[in-house]
Amino acid sequence: WNITSVEKVNKMNNSIRVGIVSSYNDEKKLARIIFPDLGITSVECQILESCTTPLKVDEYVTVIYTDSKDGYIIGRII
Repeated sequence: WNITSVEKVNKMNNSIRVGIVSSYNDEKKLARIIFPDLGITSVECQILESCTTPLKVDEYVTVIYTDSKDGYIIGRII
């Protein structure tokens, strides 16, 4: 049984996920996140104020997804 990309994205609604930073835009406070368990990379997610220092590529972060599929990075995992 093979899960499509749409089904993978739908699994992220109303969830808290852990992923790895793949790219980071400090000026815009946006980052893309790899979710290895789903085999996908996110669209750009907003970085919330709780991340006071710049993120780094390959860092683990926690992302909250809303029912509208928007992702918000709430912090790094140390």
